Amino acid sequence: MWWNARVSKPDQSRLERFLSDIPTHAWASELSQALHISASDVERALVSLMNEARITWQMIAHLVSPDMRIIEIGAGLCLTSLFLKSEGLNVVALEPASGGFDLFRLMRERLLDRHASLDLEVLECPAQELDPARHGQFDFIFSNNVIEHIPDWSRAMDAMLAVLSPHGCMRHACPNYRIPYEPHFGLPVLGPRGRWTRRWFASSIEGLDAPWVADGVALWNSLNFISAGDVLHYARQRGLDVEFEPELLYRSLRRLEQDPWFRRRHEGSGLMGCYRLLKASGMLSLLRRMPATWTTPMTFTLRRAEG
Repeated sequence: MWWNARVSKPDQSRLERFLSDIPTHAWASELSQALHISASDVERALVSLMNEARITWQMIAHLVSPDMRIIEIGAGLCLTSLFLKSEGLNVVALEPASGGFDLFRLMRERLLDRHASLDLEVLECPAQELDPARHGQFDFIFSNNVIEHIPDWSRAMDAMLAVLSPHGCMRHACPNYRIPYEPHFGLPVLGPRGRWTRRWFASSIEGLDAPWVADGVALWNSLNFISAGDVLHYARQRGLDVEFEPELLYRSLRRLEQDPWFRRRHEGSGLMGCYRLLKASGMLSLLRRMPATWTTPMTFTLRRAEG
């Protein structure tokens, strides 16, 4: 079965069938009229988020199984959680209630309505408020491109740890700001917590061209600039085992070839320039040898240390 942990490359076909059921063209047309934005921008946002669901699935497929209770932190549109639920897994989605961007909210409402029969439980509290007395325990906790937006991420991680079952694990993917590059904006991170970047690239931040982002400044201000060193320090303090997945930078650069929406997002950025230089020089494959804690993005798995 697809949840067999021994399978190194998960079967993507089941997810593709699930995603193909989403009427992207029809929704883009309807939402563009409701929100007065172009249908192409709506479709671009939806397709990009569907691609993120594919990346998330590849990140967790070998770790989930039907006997687990699972929670997705920062579920966004709830695409991944809905897919897991459709496959018979016991999953809860956490997506804090907020005003948010209307496009996101309306997309999520449509997806939840379309899959109402799945009866997906959606928690609307922040991750910091997870409580074992209220929410129970989970065997697997995961997130993708969420941790970097939590102001007090260590407190949120403590709350996740409190609801993690004794033999469970957490798996999170986010940028590694030890490498001075900000992927949402395609900008270098200059100065403490990007202070110089905020000053010198103000127009790029304020004018971020992404239909799923209402306010580029608010997005920039939400970043906590977490690094692999921070994660290692946190794990040592809490007595946790931590493992970083290798080759992620290499795979991210290869994604520029395979994902047109991802490529468009980074066109003209330092990442695109780095990719072209490495490919032209024949050095792209050398990235596979780089230590995982010195590349970005990072995916790390946390477990309680045995013994």
